[in-house]
Amino acid sequence: MASSTPLVATQCLADDPAKAEKRIYIAADDHTDYMWTADEQTYRDVFLETIDHYLALADQTDDRPAEFQSRWNCDGLFWFREYEQNKSLEQVARLVRRIKSGHISVPMTVLVSCYGAMPAEAAIRSLYYGGQVERKYDLRLPMAVAMENQTLPMGLGMIWSGSGVKYSWRGICGCASKIKDSASRRDHDVYWWVGKDGSRVLMKWYSLTKPINKNSYWNEAPGGYAEARFPEAAIKYADTDPDFLERNPHSVIGLFGQGWDDLKTIVPLDDADKSFPAVAQRMTTPNRQVIVSNELDYFDDMNATHGAALPEVSCSFGNEWELYSASLAEVSASVKRATEKLRAAEAMAAIVTPHRPDFAKDLEPARDQAWIAFGLYWEHDWTADGPISRERRAAWQRKIAAQITGYVDELNQRSAKLFGELIDKGEMQNAVFVFNSLSWMRTDYVDVSIDSAGAEVIDILSGKRVDSQVISQDGKRFVRFIASDIPALGFLVFDLRSSEAEIGASTITVRDGEIESSRDRIKVAPNGSISLWESIRLGKTLVRSRQTANDLEPAKGRVSIESAGSISTTIRIDVPRPLKRTTRITLFEKLDRIEIDNRLLESFAETHQWRFEFNLKQPRTVHEEVGAILRAATIKDGGDYADRNARTDWLTLNRFATLGDDEASVTLCNRDCLFFHLGEDIEQPMDSRSATIHVLAGGQVDGKKLGIPGQGGDQYFTQRFALHASSPDQTSISAMRSGMEFANPMTVGTVSGNEPVLSAGSSMLAVSGDEVIVSAFKPAESGKGTVVRLWNLSVNESKCVVSMTDPIKECTSVTHVETDIEPIEVTSGEVELTLPSGAMHTIRLGKL
Repeated sequence: MASSTPLVATQCLADDPAKAEKRIYIAADDHTDYMWTADEQTYRDVFLETIDHYLALADQTDDRPAEFQSRWNCDGLFWFREYEQNKSLEQVARLVRRIKSGHISVPMTVLVSCYGAMPAEAAIRSLYYGGQVERKYDLRLPMAVAMENQTLPMGLGMIWSGSGVKYSWRGICGCASKIKDSASRRDHDVYWWVGKDGSRVLMKWYSLTKPINKNSYWNEAPGGYAEARFPEAAIKYADTDPDFLERNPHSVIGLFGQGWDDLKTIVPLDDADKSFPAVAQRMTTPNRQVIVSNELDYFDDMNATHGAALPEVSCSFGNEWELYSASLAEVSASVKRATEKLRAAEAMAAIVTPHRPDFAKDLEPARDQAWIAFGLYWEHDWTADGPISRERRAAWQRKIAAQITGYVDELNQRSAKLFGELIDKGEMQNAVFVFNSLSWMRTDYVDVSIDSAGAEVIDILSGKRVDSQVISQDGKRFVRFIASDIPALGFLVFDLRSSEAEIGASTITVRDGEIESSRDRIKVAPNGSISLWESIRLGKTLVRSRQTANDLEPAKGRVSIESAGSISTTIRIDVPRPLKRTTRITLFEKLDRIEIDNRLLESFAETHQWRFEFNLKQPRTVHEEVGAILRAATIKDGGDYADRNARTDWLTLNRFATLGDDEASVTLCNRDCLFFHLGEDIEQPMDSRSATIHVLAGGQVDGKKLGIPGQGGDQYFTQRFALHASSPDQTSISAMRSGMEFANPMTVGTVSGNEPVLSAGSSMLAVSGDEVIVSAFKPAESGKGTVVRLWNLSVNESKCVVSMTDPIKECTSVTHVETDIEPIEVTSGEVELTLPSGAMHTIRLGKL
């Protein structure tokens, strides 16, 4: 969804810039290496000092021509956050005035981050502070940045565009990289970054050039993240170098970045070599206008002058520095899990809020900090090879992760408790609700903790007994039952009655290491892998002799039956060495899913992968990246990955990857891990026709000098998968649903109300059709209304109708960060929308 929000008005161009044959915009900034160069307090002091310095320079140069006035560009909105938190209201108001006047710029992005490991909703929440700033100060933030790392996910552009972003520039380091083809010649230096939904972000990503003088590094020249560190040399280079002019035959040129790796950049006006106003005035000629830039002015000019003729680029460049978040695999997994858990917590909160408007009011500071934390957790200095020790970096990562998980856990507990209080328990003594946070009716198993030997489960709506079994695991007892036909974003109530009665026997057989249900037959090996998988339902062997799934390393463990009943049977494998772990593999009688639960029970320094090899012939693989579903192949092979300047040995694994040939499809669902390799050799780029996937369990993938050693000492890791077999016509829509169901277990809570407020059996929010899902259903940040984020998973344009239990009265199209765009017509209490292929669209229902 492209935002229609206007840009901040700026007056940075000369009165008639067309008089100059060439306009070169030079933008001063100081690249932030947060918790790499210095700690939080030091950077806070630098941010405040730097902003104050350039606010003063803006005042001092107000009487100069606009193109020679002082301007400063913060490379993250976190600069503004620190200023807002530590300065007076008058000082903040002064900064806001200078942002509006175009003398200070801030992007939508919190800091310079690596996005390839992020769930889509985490990437969106990392921009939420930007939405708050827009609404509070009547600003628009049309810029986003992601620097230094050499790779970039495809779906990020769609997320940015849907959040109101129009422009981005990128300069790389060209260091600590395994990308083999040189970054010195990109296919396009300036282009429209086009998403699968047709969204567009104007991108400046110059090819990395050779050093422009004897004092510069390669990344202190065009294409680097400090293009204008030597401004006079950079201007001369951009105006005369034949290679640069061939790639950039434009009358509009942008040279951004000054500070490089310096902790701070405080340049006085009278510094002839470094002061951008001085350089711009000195280097301007009758045929070349040099303009001190706030970056937005460059993009405005480039769009107006050359935008119609610029090429379009639509692809992913893979992952590199984001891979280092796997060096703290369990901490990163906790953030990934919290992002999914947030869905249910917010959905229940959206239902509770009309009845208890202030129940989470006191959590707003923690909420706002969590949104900032989403922007900080994947900050790009995961390389951890700078002045800040790796131990301190790891401790900081844990602190930031805790800000996310702590808020989500508290919101979830409160929402579930109040949700249960709004349901009448009547005469029931031990009633629970089962809530479905997804936007389609679903059937899944539920585990409820019990103290008694057993429990009889009654579906209150139908009055019928539900088949159940008792599960004992790690000293705890649960009753497991199938919760059938739970409405979309709705719930049913079940009464658990103590019972010593016999519970139905298992129909799943276990014999000589083989487990067979009516749907699947598998064989479990002593190392916790699956050495045989036959889909009885499809009549297809999906893992055959000499193939394995969930294979970590050769080992001999103890295999036992942990539980067996009418719902499921679980085989447990305890492996004492080489890497101590426990694996549970579960077959279900009534669910099309094989669940794999791996617990690593000691730290490790090596890089480990879970290997899955399937009996498929040159399958086609699709997977969920960051806000997009991609074909895992290069463009020349019919896929979504760049043919050049990309790294594809480790691809993003959000909730699923699906491999399919002419006979069958297999979906690997994922709850905890971040990346996968497609192909036999993990040192090579992806093999787009391979039937083998390696899921990264963790490690320093690029050697001991990059990332956190030894998992920061963590001793316990949870890594869970599910396998789902289907016919060869499996779509990415059904694969995504399988992945989301596995990643979002049903929410169970205690029913404790004394009057009927919520009615079981109906959907609180309904969306017509199978193609469009709800990726977020939450209370509006403003406190007025409910926000719904829709995602069209189809390759085609899709229409959908949105309705609620109570008729919809008002609807507003908003950006993903909840800034208003325009009203949407409501007809008969419903809203009809048309979404482009692959598009996310966010609306607010309720008060304007």
